Amino acid sequence: MKMPVLLLFTDDEWFAQLYKPFHTSSAGYFYGVLAGMVYHRVKPSGDEFINRKMFKAVKIIALLVVIICYVPSYLIYDIDWKEYFWMPFYGSIAKNCWGFLCAVTFIDLAFNKKNRLRSLLESRSILPLGKLTYSVYHSHYLILMAISSAIRAPLANDVFTPISFTVLALILSYGLGLIVFLLVEQPAANLLTGKTNYIEFIAEQLMQAARRCFKKINKKCF
Repeated sequence: MKMPVLLLFTDDEWFAQLYKPFHTSSAGYFYGVLAGMVYHRVKPSGDEFINRKMFKAVKIIALLVVIICYVPSYLIYDIDWKEYFWMPFYGSIAKNCWGFLCAVTFIDLAFNKKNRLRSLLESRSILPLGKLTYSVYHSHYLILMAISSAIRAPLANDVFTPISFTVLALILSYGLGLIVFLLVEQPAANLLTGKTNYIEFIAEQLMQAARRCFKKINKKCF
């Protein structure tokens, strides 16, 4: 009888070793930097760059690698994959291919004004979600941990379960992200970018108070 697995694999030993540590995902954080470097390098000839056969081939290969890596990934939990020598190679590719695909996609969106995905992302209905992205990024992990903690029984390893909980996590993450945006991010942005620079004002007041304090100390001591 096939044993069910817990959602998010939070109790899985190998998931904890391969996915949760920062160093195992560090490469993915740099793909955005690489995309920015490529963007500024080819910006004068961006239209020509994205129409090159090489770039089109890279896009197709990146998409195919992601599909090949992630579609059958659930099978890993149906076999004793620790015994297979190719699993480290699979893990390395799977950890990097998604970030690489995102970097290639961002470059394509930056230069291809006719891209349908770009038109969708620029629509007025999507732009508010984009503004919440940073707050959602910081709050989604709390939502994932809360959902995992709320699970008291094993869940079946099927297709519907992760999809349904992913939708739930997205809705809750954006809800919490909206709260963080309204209470923290937006007020902080207004404070830092307003006509009155409150940070400099507060720093100046503190410096003046410190000078007055030192003057009083000097008068008393000397």
